[in-house]
Amino acid sequence: MSGQESEHTALNEQAAEAGAQKERVQSSIQFPYGDLETAVAVADAMHSNGYRECAPDQLAAAMGQHATSGNFRQKVASARIFGLIETAPGRIALTDLGGQILDPAQEKRARVSAFLHVELYRRLYEDHRSRTLPPRPAGLERTFEQYGVSGKQTDKARQAFDRSARQAGFFVHGNDRLVMPGGLDSPNESASERLSPAGSASKVGVADDGAEALPPGLDPLIVALLRKMPTGPNWPLAERAKWLQALAMNLSFVYEADGHDTEEIHVSIQSDSLKAL
Repeated sequence: MSGQESEHTALNEQAAEAGAQKERVQSSIQFPYGDLETAVAVADAMHSNGYRECAPDQLAAAMGQHATSGNFRQKVASARIFGLIETAPGRIALTDLGGQILDPAQEKRARVSAFLHVELYRRLYEDHRSRTLPPRPAGLERTFEQYGVSGKQTDKARQAFDRSARQAGFFVHGNDRLVMPGGLDSPNESASERLSPAGSASKVGVADDGAEALPPGLDPLIVALLRKMPTGPNWPLAERAKWLQALAMNLSFVYEADGHDTEEIHVSIQSDSLKAL
């Protein structure tokens, strides 16, 4: 390929990514463009190459792709939305769920957790767990739009959902209903309680003593950080600064920007106080 052709290809990829980002901003609910197997492939590429954490260019090389390509970014975004990886500027880390989904002994439960980690899929499951799904394609796509998917993206969202539901084992009794795979559900707990988005068996909103601790529905990235807060009176300022910076970074991943949001949070330490600027 000539230099001119390479430049033309790169420009096309950048334009495609810019267009995808523009369309994603219009949706108010999170969903992946790739399916569950796409996300698992990202986790597997990290694991197979010995990466628990790596730079984007390292992962792209392991996957035989370019770190700046729209295709690579879409695959990484899908893996993040399914909860298999965490991302930060210049950093990609495999999550516990990402490791579990590659372990044959834990794969079945991990696939269910990853599926329910997606806000769009979790809401559809909770709303239709005792009844059939809306008819395809129009009915299901209309439901997705009511949930917050951009009207321009309902077809892509439906196709990714159908593949992912099958890959997670929810279509074992047909694709007209979402049924929890056998051996994973409990008659006394809802799916969101039995299988939290992070794959935990505990209830996010209830403390060990039965008292309400955290509001249900919090993203697992935020929950994990809150659980890392020490319970004692001693917490060094430097550690507090790291925690606040991590919180700021995770908030940027959990909550979509409006397209014009360029604010950054910096944490500074003073001898008698800690300020977030």
